[in-house]
Amino acid sequence: MNSKLLQQLPTIDDCRARARRRLPRFLFDFLDGGTDGERAPTRNTSAFSDVLLPARVGRSVDHPDLSVELFGRQWALPFGVSPCGYVDLVDPGTEVETARAAEARGAPFILSMSSLATLEECAAVAPNSTWMQVVQSRNPDIVLDIIRRAGESGIKVLVVTMDVPKSSKRNRDLRNGFTLPLKPSLRLLWDLMRSPSWVASTLKRPRPLPGNFMPYIPKGASVAGAAARLEHEADYITTWEDFASFRAAWSGQIVAKGIQTPDDAARAVELGADGIIVSNHGGRQFDAARPTISCLPAIVDRVQGAVPVMLDSGVRSGLDVLRAITLGAPMVFSGRAFYYAAGAIGRYGSAHAFDILQLELEIAMRQYGTATVSEVCQSQRPNVEPVATSTYTYPSE
Repeated sequence: MNSKLLQQLPTIDDCRARARRRLPRFLFDFLDGGTDGERAPTRNTSAFSDVLLPARVGRSVDHPDLSVELFGRQWALPFGVSPCGYVDLVDPGTEVETARAAEARGAPFILSMSSLATLEECAAVAPNSTWMQVVQSRNPDIVLDIIRRAGESGIKVLVVTMDVPKSSKRNRDLRNGFTLPLKPSLRLLWDLMRSPSWVASTLKRPRPLPGNFMPYIPKGASVAGAAARLEHEADYITTWEDFASFRAAWSGQIVAKGIQTPDDAARAVELGADGIIVSNHGGRQFDAARPTISCLPAIVDRVQGAVPVMLDSGVRSGLDVLRAITLGAPMVFSGRAFYYAAGAIGRYGSAHAFDILQLELEIAMRQYGTATVSEVCQSQRPNVEPVATSTYTYPSE
């Protein structure tokens, strides 16, 4: 990657700003947008600013140890990649290269069931890091077969997304007319003319097809036919009964993602969850959702250490990762942080996002006065102090 360019992108916000300039508007809006009035994504990010940490001074923390134990193995980093659908549209090969970057850094990578790359491709380049996300389908046999394939590919962690009872109303996508395949229009032509580097890269894969679903789609299907089949299958609620059936079909660890209340956390544990991810889908499903960092403490208290409680949604910096760890999450996930970087740089951009978050986390731990992630996890939880003026605004673009 261009070292001069990387120097100009020292934060995830910088990556977001460049992705906005580089990507076609319809694609940036798909990556960046939320549902309805898009207040939930803003609350997710701004709520992290309300977590103020009591720094302990007089301690020498030259080389913080970022490793954490989870699911019987040692991870080099306490943060990983959340599942996001269709992100290979950002740049062909993004999903595989993000998995490869996670493997190289010893961090988890959760592959979306609606990825364009296949689970077999990602598991091949990241055998230790790839986790598989699933939701229920209108045809349960399809999901059970994907679960079978995941196990045969060596994937050890299954992540069940529980917070999508129905496809949400994403107004940016509606205004942009975003569909797969793209429908020709003067607006689309203008959008593509403004994004020549993206167009040149995307021409390498002119037929974006949902890789994990291709075995279940008739051979020779068009992009429109494949996308329609995926939309039909995916527009279906995942219930606790489905979670129980996935648990029965899966011999590895299983994680319930999208948990926002203590009662649902307790239900997940009762049904055999090995872990929980507190998440509101990045604010893309329910605009009245509480910020996940605000939900975390009560869920940690309810679970009482029975299973690890992780978190995603709203994470934009290494300091955010530290804040979540102090409130009880030994592993923290972000989707947009990595794919903003891919949008800014190309398929290898997620590696830069790892570097940004790692450096920021190391600096934050030095400032906080803690040498290890385990020490942070075992320290007394700080109060979440409300800051009346806290808002999250993106840098001027």
